[in-house]
Amino acid sequence: MHCSWSDCLQFVRDNRVMAVCGHCGAEIPRDARFCPTCGAPVAADRPAEERKLATVVFADLVGSTALAGSEDPERTRVLLDRFYGAMADEIERAGGTVEKFVGDAVMAAFGAPSALEDHAERALHAALAMQRRLAELFDGELELRIGVNTGDVVVGAGGAFEFEQPSAVDAKGKPQGVVARRLVRALSLMRPRGISGLARAFVGRDQELERLSRAYRGTVEQRRARLVTILGDAGVGKTRLVRELWQRLAEQDPQPLRRTGRCLSYGTGTAYWALSEVLREHLGLLESDPPDVALDRLRGREILALTLGLDVAGDLHPLAVRDRFQDAWAEFLSEVVSDRPMVLLVEDVHWAEAQLLDLIEYVLGSVQGSLLVIATARPELLQQRPGWGARALAVSCSSWNRSPRRTPTGCSRPCLPAVCPPS
Repeated sequence: MHCSWSDCLQFVRDNRVMAVCGHCGAEIPRDARFCPTCGAPVAADRPAEERKLATVVFADLVGSTALAGSEDPERTRVLLDRFYGAMADEIERAGGTVEKFVGDAVMAAFGAPSALEDHAERALHAALAMQRRLAELFDGELELRIGVNTGDVVVGAGGAFEFEQPSAVDAKGKPQGVVARRLVRALSLMRPRGISGLARAFVGRDQELERLSRAYRGTVEQRRARLVTILGDAGVGKTRLVRELWQRLAEQDPQPLRRTGRCLSYGTGTAYWALSEVLREHLGLLESDPPDVALDRLRGREILALTLGLDVAGDLHPLAVRDRFQDAWAEFLSEVVSDRPMVLLVEDVHWAEAQLLDLIEYVLGSVQGSLLVIATARPELLQQRPGWGARALAVSCSSWNRSPRRTPTGCSRPCLPAVCPPS
């Protein structure tokens, strides 16, 4: 089933201006002067309409009507309740809002009523998670069709997801069908930034880029793990700077292994999400792969499956699990860099949980080899983690601006804006 964009916009608009009673919480029609549920007078200051771009997810079960006809009504109700609960969990985990359940379908919004800068990306991740959860819950007995509509924003997410070519799908009330792209999977690549369709230009950051290049060369020459942190407000070009470095690294001989992960601003149980992206990319794992595939490729290092959210700890004490987990990551990366240098990019570290920051610092102090860890973050990282990188071999951090040279927090000598040279 597919939801037309005009219908979705109407749904978001209606949801946005619907007032609720301050006494009982019931919805109040637009022109009502009293609450139809409790009779309380309606406040005079109605919420003003606000136009914003949102992403709508609509999902319905395939074959549920036939299943309901062959099952006991109470069993069908229990089945639907499990479906509703599971889908609501995945939607809310990704930061979405469940708007309504209709029969065997669910509609949710991302970016409304609360604005989200990455609402399209969240919706796509939620759609994939909903399909995985349904397969786990019902052992493949039921299928889920999901439509995601967000205008041109989906095109901008092409670097983070794999889509099939556009094709027309049948939709009720649309004689010509609806042109859509089938979402295949999420990719472990740098999150796309900026505005699609514009030519890229790299201006005024040559000195910062050279400092990053020198940090890499020093890592290779000394064969020691090193940390470089790039601090700056949203949109100033942290990822753009790293992309330029990525192109330079591709010309190195030997060419370093490059891996990327990023921290999420939403969800639960995502403490190691950034490293799970790194691990999936390195092992060639898809999000749709069952746990058995991941465990087979991690043979001998099954404890690393904790990064992927798999429960492999057994009856071990939590402190023992932490120690084995950290040691396993240090051993894994040491083995990787024994063959050739590695550059590990962790984006949006200001959203990282303490467990991930602890692990990164432990790895930097344990890995023997040419490992350069580059972290991008907003300035609030140093407020949340004043001692960030204190246990690492080198710490470099500074505020991104165009001010004259100065000595930012974390550096012992003056340096250029944006990137401090490792000590």
